[in-house]
Amino acid sequence: MAVSSIVAVPWRSGRKVTAGRATDAAAAGTTVTPRPHSTMAICEVTDRAQCAATGSRRRGTFTALLLADRDPARIASFTDIEGNVAPEDCFLSRQILTHAHDDPDEFLARFAQRVGGSPYFGSGLYASGLPHKVRAGAVRAIFESMVDLSDHGKLLDRFLGLPTPRMFVYGEQNGSLSYLPALAEAGVELDGISRSAHFPMYSNAPEMWARITDFVTRADAAGSHR
Repeated sequence: MAVSSIVAVPWRSGRKVTAGRATDAAAAGTTVTPRPHSTMAICEVTDRAQCAATGSRRRGTFTALLLADRDPARIASFTDIEGNVAPEDCFLSRQILTHAHDDPDEFLARFAQRVGGSPYFGSGLYASGLPHKVRAGAVRAIFESMVDLSDHGKLLDRFLGLPTPRMFVYGEQNGSLSYLPALAEAGVELDGISRSAHFPMYSNAPEMWARITDFVTRADAAGSHR
């Protein structure tokens, strides 16, 4: 069974972002399109039979999870990379409330400074890229929507309710997340990436992608025998 890989990456407000990568040459990509009244987006999948969905961190996981929740039969497997499934995951975006500032540029500058001073793996690299990747004026709406979805969107229930193989990837420095036992009990495959915290894609990308490749390959093989 040929399975398309839909990678839901964080998007930039007001732009279309190509977010697809295929496991065979015939499969097309997909597009993440911001909605005018929400910072969330829904991927319109290709006409392939099924997709392997991977959501990275907060916004990417929201996108992939809403896609999977809307049409679970199209999802062959679901991988969550340090994405929000509970209110405790909003330790970054919740700063729009706990460290509010009227000036968007000043908020972003102070936010980057706070994150960059963290002792956790990958924080400095993430913070250093913010001024080059993020439009300050878009931050408030994005962060507020992420907090609202994390607090009220029943994301953990949606994730656990997916009728497909599920994997949760986290940095070992985040091994104290309160919901990890619940994920394990529900049959979610847990993979802690060494020398990583909230940004394993920055801190230890080779190990992270090797684990994900193995999981998707096994899920695809299992699906072809069902």
